[in-house]
Amino acid sequence: MNDSLPSIIHAIEKIMRHEGLHEERIRSFLRDVGRIAEGELSLIREASIAPIHDLPEINAGEESNDECSERLKQLAVIKLNGGLGTGMGLNKAKSLVPVKNGLTFLDLIARQMGHLQKGQGTGPGFCLMNSFSTQKDTVDWLNRHVPSMAGGTVLSFLQGQVPKLDANTLMPAPY
Repeated sequence: MNDSLPSIIHAIEKIMRHEGLHEERIRSFLRDVGRIAEGELSLIREASIAPIHDLPEINAGEESNDECSERLKQLAVIKLNGGLGTGMGLNKAKSLVPVKNGLTFLDLIARQMGHLQKGQGTGPGFCLMNSFSTQKDTVDWLNRHVPSMAGGTVLSFLQGQVPKLDANTLMPAPY
């Protein structure tokens, strides 16, 4: 595989530049591909994982409603919303799949956030982590169905975008 590393790098770089990805993202991904091509594993060994023993205990009911309201204003909910439902035969975000009585996952999430925000005036903040494939559909849906959320209380950011690679050759895989 090392003999073909320059051609692998060239093919990956060409795709990433065509997609308009940031230079540092391209360099970082190419470094990672080089490490894998050299045989470095990106695994976390189970033996290196240890349980946490000293977590602070939260005693429900010890805070007043005012204290809880103040804490709720500081809360931010970040929802991973980056998966296309291609494995399910879809070409849209899985969160837009109707699940019950015509409601989508995103409907249910919006209702939960509305309930949390009711009476608070502010917070908790809501942020969607979208993929390049789900961003437009999600924002369009929010603008149509929950304009109050799309109108400033929902933020979104994009996951990093990198090409899919063939596990055996490390060349960009067709998709």
